[in-house]
Amino acid sequence: MAERPDSGEPGMMRSASSGMADGILHRATGLVALALLAAGLTLSFVELPGASTCGMKLSTGLPCPGCGMTRSVQHSFRGDLILAWQYHPFGPLFVAATAMVGALALLPGHRRRRLARRLGRYDPVLFVAVLALLSGMIIYGGFRAVMVLAGSERHEWWRAMEERPPALVERERGE
Repeated sequence: MAERPDSGEPGMMRSASSGMADGILHRATGLVALALLAAGLTLSFVELPGASTCGMKLSTGLPCPGCGMTRSVQHSFRGDLILAWQYHPFGPLFVAATAMVGALALLPGHRRRRLARRLGRYDPVLFVAVLALLSGMIIYGGFRAVMVLAGSERHEWWRAMEERPPALVERERGE
């Protein structure tokens, strides 16, 4: 296996194949996470149009696995976790994980390298955790689509092109 030169990033002078810990702790990954957090924070101050822009929902009337994620992130940043959960239960989790990866990018290089070495032995566990989260999101999306297709009253609001979860409707009525 080829050795990588010392680049100042986690995983240097290791085999050319890097693990999950190296990827998560790489400064570029953290900078992307910080950019996503900045975008999410910006969204929290903006009112999004009510109509869905999801191609799958517009063409089939069914929500995709990611439908509601943007509004969920928006409400997570506003601190309204109930509404965030109703839009998409993975939104608050996404915000928390992104904040953690972004915070790790702010660590000095030597601390990130040391942390990468320590976490490197848990790469299989990290891989399974990331895979489980992505699989969970896809399974949730499939379940939600089936419930909408079956006409579940609880999921009926997903059929509307203007998504309005029950918690939002109740607030507007003053209940």
